[in-house]
Parts: sequence; C-alpha cells; structure tokens
Amino acid sequence: MEEIIKKFIGFLENDRISISRKIGIPLLVILIILLLDNIFGTSYYWINKMETDYIVKVEEAKKICESDSVLVAYFDEKISNAINRQNIFQWFASLFKNTKLEDAKEPDDTNLNENIFSKMEKWFPEVERNQMWHTITSSLLWIIFLALLSLYLIFAPFVVEKNKIATILGTIIGLGILVFFIWITQWILGLIPVILNRAYINYTLQLIINLIPIIALTVGSIKEVKKKKLL
Repeated sequence: MEEIIKKFIGFLENDRISISRKIGIPLLVILIILLLDNIFGTSYYWINKMETDYIVKVEEAKKICESDSVLVAYFDEKISNAINRQNIFQWFASLFKNTKLEDAKEPDDTNLNENIFSKMEKWFPEVERNQMWHTITSSLLWIIFLALLSLYLIFAPFVVEKNKIATILGTIIGLGILVFFIWITQWILGLIPVILNRAYINYTLQLIINLIPIIALTVGSIKEVKKKKLL
C-alpha cells in the first residue's frame, strides 16, 4: 500500500506529465471504481447488511427490556435514527432541495408594460439564497485548499519520513484554519443582501472574486514548471 501511494505521489510530482493527465487519470480511475461498485452493488449490500444487523440487534434488546417503557422508547429512537440517518453525501445532495424558484407571473395581454416585465420574470426568476451554493461560490479558493490539504493528510503518514507527528498535527491545524476561513468568508459575503431577489447574481459575483486568485495561482504554477524545464 505504501509503495502504491509513493508511486502516486511521484506521478503527481513528475514535471514531464501534463497537468491535464495528472487530473484526468486519477478521475478516470475513480470513475471506473465507482462504476464497478455500482454494477456489482458492493458498497450497497455491505451498508444495508450493517444497517439490518444493527436494527435486528436493537429489536432483540427491546424484547429483553420490554417491561421497561423508558428503554423501549430509547430503542425505538435508536431504530428511527438508524433508518433516517444520512451520510455526508446524502446530506450534501439534500442541500440542493433548499433552492426555491418563484413562479413568474403569467403575462397580462391587457397591459404591454406588464407583459414585458412578466417575460423578464419568466427568463430571470427570483431565486432564494441556498446555503450550499452560497458557501461554494463565496469560499471556493479555501475549499480547494481544504481538499488538497485533506489529501495531503491522508498520504502524509506514508510519505513523510521526518517529523511525521509534527507534520500531521500541523496539517490538522491548517485544516482547522481553512475551515474558519471558509466560514468567515461565507459569513461576510452573506451580509450582502440578495441582489434583485435573484441569488444567482450574488453567486456569479462571488465566483468571479474567487476565480481571479485561482487563475493567477494556476498561471503562475504553469510558468514555474516551464522555467524548471528550460533550466
């Protein structure tokens, strides 16, 4: 396992391999793994077996303690929590449901001015602010750094040879700082009212603000790699 991780790190650090291949090949591998998992249902059956075994054990405990109404109610709550539990991916997907679109008013043929306004409403509907989209667009730069540092934390125990514990602790502290930056950035930009009751205007502006340093860092990294190749 350690050798595989070292080869993967070497693959990412190799200047001869283009950035597109460094991104594309790992994504392709992940997609193949997800496809195979979906075809054979490996994770699906494994997760369902764990959930079923847990519920069966709780039901057995209920039968033993059926004379105690307090414990029975406690076990019922445990079963309900197990059934309704959402993993982080399900919770993330559920945030999309918070977005609400307001239906545009039907155009009134009796009033041309209202008719034009209604057409604009149809093409540019009012949209309430969604916390997920707001956080992503307002803190995209910090989120990317958080993802990269999280990957480094996963690989650090296998690739770092000196001061391993100090490196891991420093990385964890760095993750905490990035989480704080994400929170403070989305909080500050959240103080700005929704422009014209259309949250996507705010999202667009926030995304532009984040893309400027991202593009600048990317271009700078590419130039640095080209300089090393010339040397």
